[in-house]
Amino acid sequence: MGNSNMKKANLPASYVSRGWRELFSIELEKPVRLSEGRFEKSGTTKAKIDIWISFENQETKAKHSCAIELKFFKQANHREPNNRYDVFSDIQNLEAYGDCADLGFLIVATDHHHYVRQDSYSIDTADFDFRHEASYESGTILTYKTDIVSRCLEPSLTQTQELELDRRLADHLANPDDVIPWGDIKAAALRVILQN
Repeated sequence: MGNSNMKKANLPASYVSRGWRELFSIELEKPVRLSEGRFEKSGTTKAKIDIWISFENQETKAKHSCAIELKFFKQANHREPNNRYDVFSDIQNLEAYGDCADLGFLIVATDHHHYVRQDSYSIDTADFDFRHEASYESGTILTYKTDIVSRCLEPSLTQTQELELDRRLADHLANPDDVIPWGDIKAAALRVILQN
């Protein structure tokens, strides 16, 4: 196991107490492919389990496996509330790993008090709460509401702005060749900047 690039190791599970009756396997970043549906996190049928552990009884051929997803949030790399969203994305992946894992665990560690001592989160991101004693039920729809999302979904243009956009679009459609090339605009802007 001296090779640092090794991602898989097959070892006897209870070498000392039970001999060689069980095969124990650990695989890091195990590739997974869904036969139906997609992983929400990646938007594809592919994902990687951070740690996958399997046990096989050599005599009975019974197999059991466990998927473990890991998260570590450093205070220096504060990405709030994206980190909380990522936790629930990994939970959703764990729910989808059912074909390749009997059991799933998510381990979250942090050096940032925000994730453990925060009294409450904003109403916009309150669904993504994984602090001690918070609960989540499989299949629950979580909503990530932010001002940016609200503005993108419901743009608030004045009637004057809407009329101006319509006028500009109509002018462009009527005169598609009446444009200034980007290179000319860039060159003019650079001349202005260099003169000042």
